[in-house]
Amino acid sequence: MKQSKIHKIIGEQREKFVQMCYLYSKDPNRIDDVTQQTMLALFEMNQEVLKDIYHKDGINGIIRYAAIIIRRSFCGTKNKYYYLYRRYYTLLDDSYSNTTMNDEYKKSLENIAIQDEVSTSKKLQILDKAMNELYWYDRELTKLYYYKGHTLDSLAKKTGIARNSIHTTIKKTRKMLKDVLRKERS
Repeated sequence: MKQSKIHKIIGEQREKFVQMCYLYSKDPNRIDDVTQQTMLALFEMNQEVLKDIYHKDGINGIIRYAAIIIRRSFCGTKNKYYYLYRRYYTLLDDSYSNTTMNDEYKKSLENIAIQDEVSTSKKLQILDKAMNELYWYDRELTKLYYYKGHTLDSLAKKTGIARNSIHTTIKKTRKMLKDVLRKERS
């Protein structure tokens, strides 16, 4: 497959990337910046790896890879977005950012956010119900890992449980939760 075809497919996913950004921020300027950086990261990455992702999982694989880039852009401090936009500059107040944006564009972004919030809240309710059915050990480790932002190493240090054991539990729980969401979609 030609690179230009994959790049065209990535370009067509901009709307999806914007929707994913709404999980982390409602600021349209920040969303645009992260979306742009995500697309640039996909275009500038090793093209063989990009082809492998596409051939293995199709567009869903690329979207999942982009989701990781977006999460790291919003949550991390060791990425291109952070160094370009967040590190040396103070954020302007919301009144300035709201007046600089085209009202029609802002309304379309808000509509996307509302649609995505409904589906996200529904998914979160499904996941919470599934989490409550887990064995207490699996449930508590998963909560610490995802809700409290621990890494495997910090969680192992805090709990005294072997890192490999935590990894196995998180992996098993993640697979089970993905299966629950897949079944709900079907």
